[in-house]
Amino acid sequence: MTTTSGVPGRRPDLPTGTVTFLFSDIEASTRLVQEVGPDVFRATLEDHHRVMRTAFSANGGVERGTQGDSFAVIFREGPAAVAAAVAAQRALADHAWPPGASVRVRIGLHTGLGIAGGDDYVGVDIHRAARIAGLAQGGQTLVSDATRALVERDLPPGTSLRDLGVHRLRDMTHPERLFEIVVPGISPVAGSLRAAPAGNVPPALTALVGRGHDLDELTRLLEASRLVTIIGPGGIGKTTLALELARRVAADHPDGAWLARLDAVSDGALFDTTVVDALGIPDAGTRTPAARLEDHLANRALLLVLDNLEQLPGVGRRIVDLLGVAPGVRVLATSRGPLGVSAEQIYPLEPLAIENDEHGTPDAVRLFIERARRARPAYAPDAADEAAIAAICRRVDGLPLGIELAAAQVRILPMRAILDRLERRLDLPTPGAADLPARHRTLRDTVAWSYELLDPAARGVLRRLAVFEGGSRLDEVERAVGGGVGGAVGGAPDGDADVLSSLTALNDHSLIVPRSGVDGPRFAMLDTIRSFAGERLEESGEGEDARSRHAVAYLALAEAEAVHLPGREQAVRLERLTEDHDNLRAAVAWSIEAGDAEMGLRFAASLWRFWQLRGHLAEAHAVMPRLLGIPGAERDDVLRLRAIEAAGGIAYWRGEIAEARAHYETQMRIARSIGDRLGEADGAFNLAHAISVGGEGDAAAALLGRAGDLYADLGHERGQARVAWARSAGGLINGETGFNLGPEALDVLTAMHARFEALDDFLYAELCVGSIAWVNLVLGNIVEAARWGGRAMRTSWQAGSVSDTTFSLRAAAIVAAETERWQEAATLLGAYEEFERRFAVRPPVILEVVTGRADPSTVARAHLGDAGFSAAAEFGRAMSFDEAVEYALDMIGSLA
Repeated sequence: MTTTSGVPGRRPDLPTGTVTFLFSDIEASTRLVQEVGPDVFRATLEDHHRVMRTAFSANGGVERGTQGDSFAVIFREGPAAVAAAVAAQRALADHAWPPGASVRVRIGLHTGLGIAGGDDYVGVDIHRAARIAGLAQGGQTLVSDATRALVERDLPPGTSLRDLGVHRLRDMTHPERLFEIVVPGISPVAGSLRAAPAGNVPPALTALVGRGHDLDELTRLLEASRLVTIIGPGGIGKTTLALELARRVAADHPDGAWLARLDAVSDGALFDTTVVDALGIPDAGTRTPAARLEDHLANRALLLVLDNLEQLPGVGRRIVDLLGVAPGVRVLATSRGPLGVSAEQIYPLEPLAIENDEHGTPDAVRLFIERARRARPAYAPDAADEAAIAAICRRVDGLPLGIELAAAQVRILPMRAILDRLERRLDLPTPGAADLPARHRTLRDTVAWSYELLDPAARGVLRRLAVFEGGSRLDEVERAVGGGVGGAVGGAPDGDADVLSSLTALNDHSLIVPRSGVDGPRFAMLDTIRSFAGERLEESGEGEDARSRHAVAYLALAEAEAVHLPGREQAVRLERLTEDHDNLRAAVAWSIEAGDAEMGLRFAASLWRFWQLRGHLAEAHAVMPRLLGIPGAERDDVLRLRAIEAAGGIAYWRGEIAEARAHYETQMRIARSIGDRLGEADGAFNLAHAISVGGEGDAAAALLGRAGDLYADLGHERGQARVAWARSAGGLINGETGFNLGPEALDVLTAMHARFEALDDFLYAELCVGSIAWVNLVLGNIVEAARWGGRAMRTSWQAGSVSDTTFSLRAAAIVAAETERWQEAATLLGAYEEFERRFAVRPPVILEVVTGRADPSTVARAHLGDAGFSAAAEFGRAMSFDEAVEYALDMIGSLA
């Protein structure tokens, strides 16, 4: 046998190798200190320590440590450990303790590997010994089978071994056969172990899939707090998780774990009666259930599981009262919302994971397959089934109840049919699931349970939330449900509603999910709940009004953000609109379906820059004719003027020049017909760019002259500056003569950039940066072209403009080709082609035509060969947008 020595941070006296671990502690020491008082208990504890240490040292034990009344001692030989334990038990029995102080010690021994780690042991054997000690009663010494094999022929005189059978130890994978060292006159009743914790928590009938992290977190929280509430929507698995946790920690509570189901109780006055019945507390004549419950819990150390409390408002205060009179009790509650008391530790339960991650099959899919095999034991999903299962799990939001209800259908329906049924409706009854509560027989029932608990105002708000796509901010909710906090719920029959109070109530019932948004909190719903709310909305007759208010709310958002696009704040403004893109789509669709021409034209004018900057040009191009074609939208007025200009902008950025030209010509006609001189100036400026692409330089220059005159008459400084830019080397609109580009062009553009900065014209200031880059490229200043081009790319990328940034990728490819970086050129061209296709964005003029440079794809292919070029381009096509931009900036940075 060896001992560790000479290792820094490690106790040299702790033996290693095969050793026997001994754990001991005083039975009911907490009760003892209360009975005899702290002074007597202190003297008693000192006597206990002296007796124990005498027995240990006499038999070669090495004390690992002591905590309170507990010892951990290591012996090099099993027989010595048993001799020490028996000597200690006999000495304790013979000791003269103070009056009222009866000291009985439980001891457990196990022989295994003593593996040193730091200044202590590592490995499972030391923990096994502690678990064995935990099963002993006062005066009893238990040993494992490994220790029994070493000591059975060398027991202390007068003692014997008794086989107590196989027992499962807490947290241990494998059970252990235990033996008792029988010491006549000292050992407790023959063959008995410490009484198993009482309780009524039922055994698990099915395996818990996933939730390992939740169990670990809840175990930790329950150790730190005496009231823990698991909250979440119906069907998320709160009860299942609470019961599994109760089974896990029952042994840590001397009086066990007890379950009281409150789902059938709607009257708070019946709470005490229901819990009294669940705990089996006997009747006591005329004493009230509350008094009987308090008396029963006062001196007990138990876990009380209170299941389904959401329909008992105010019950949290009663629970706090009980905890006040019962210091040894802990409460684990389940509810769809918090109990609302300060002592409460809330644990929001999330749905099961739906998407694949590094750990393999997601928990939701694993649960589906496991439950499906209960219905069809031989079920083995093929590839098509696996895709359908993933879609089913998404459709039910990863809710365990929804997954189990759907999985039960595999005995009668193919997987595709189950998915089709779910996509049409929520009710999937589980055949034969008689043990399910009535509220859990279908998904609709479990949502309806919460819905019926709401007051009328909160029900009205929930119904109207069904019109929102992907959640919403408080501002839009208030508009959609009826005009702000304190306003009526949109004419709903439920009367007035304080919207924020109703949202709080919905959150408390886990019917909405608060989430962080770009500029504050958002409120979302699981799809299952939203489907239910949508059904109630249509039944109520409020659907049309709710959708109309929703559209008005998002028109206000679109117009409020449009004034900042483009602009220095555009990154955050674009994120704000992107966050509500689905709501904006729904609002635009409603304006078309409802035939609201004014709303449709206003949406077209306010959203086009968002669509363009974020690369939603295909979507915009498809919806624009529908908005312009709403009956009543054909009148020549300022609304149609701005919508037509927006349609021209969308076509221009898609490279549809003939279409853009037609729209801009219409813009000018309408502006003249209604006397809108600014509109005419904008139309002339836009049309000049469109026709210049086709080579009509003189006509374009004339249009620019008209725009400049109008802007000057109106005192419109931005317009005048933009015309000046378009006439410069930056805009290339100067009649048929073209430009003689020289160094002076850079001076002009630098001055114009300063002018736009002074006017806070973000868009054209950045266009000047791009112009400086390509003029340097024309002049052969490749490093300067790269530096300015990199600046333009970084600015547009950080500002959230995918269209501008996509064009910059082609410019970067030209720079790469000019510097003979053929691999980088091909890669960037592949990325550019992918994002040009994905965002449906196309430059009106290919950049190399303007700069007089060769097509970079032609020269790169010539140097790399077809195979090399294709491989590099494919690499670029596989990049994400951000990866492609970073790749380009890295290449540019190496030049600059």
